[in-house]
Amino acid sequence: METKLLWLIAAGFLGGYLGRYSRIPGGVLLGSMVVTSWANAKGVHLSDLPFAYVLSLQVLAGALVGEKVTGRILKDMKEMMLPVFFLLTVVMASVLIVMMILYRVFGWDYITAWLSSSPGRMQDMIVLAGSLKADGAKVATVHLLRHLSVVFLTPLILLISKKAGAKQAKALNK
Repeated sequence: METKLLWLIAAGFLGGYLGRYSRIPGGVLLGSMVVTSWANAKGVHLSDLPFAYVLSLQVLAGALVGEKVTGRILKDMKEMMLPVFFLLTVVMASVLIVMMILYRVFGWDYITAWLSSSPGRMQDMIVLAGSLKADGAKVATVHLLRHLSVVFLTPLILLISKKAGAKQAKALNK
C-alpha cells in the first residue's frame, strides 16, 4: 500500500477518533472529514481512494441502510402513508426549487445541485456523489453545514417549543 494512502487512512482514523470522543452527533464522520479536509487544504494531498475501496464503502453504506428496514417498519408503513406522502411532496418540491436555484443562479451542475439540496444521511449523499461524478466537495460542505445547523439549532428549537408548550398547557389549565 502506498504511503500517501496510509496517511489518508491514518488521518481519517485520527479525525474519526477525535470526532467520536467529542460527543458531537455524527462525530466520527465529521471528525474524519475535518482532519482529511484540513490536510488537503494545507496542500498535503494525502491520496485518492482506490476504486475497490470506494466500491466497498458503497456496499457497506447500502448494507447499513438496508439493515434498518424491519418487519415492523414495513407494517407501520400502512399507517404512515398519508403523512409520508404529504412530507415527501413538500420536501421534494422544495428540493427541486433549491436545485434549480443552485443550477441557474450559481452555475452548479444538475447532479451536484440535486444531491446538495436533497435530504438524506450525509454519508450516503457523499458516497453517491462520488459514484455519480458530482462535485463531492460541494455536496459534503452543504450536508456538513446542514448537519451542524440541525445539531446546533435543535437545543434552541426545543427550548422555544418547551416554552410554547408550557404556555399552551398553562392556557388549557385556566
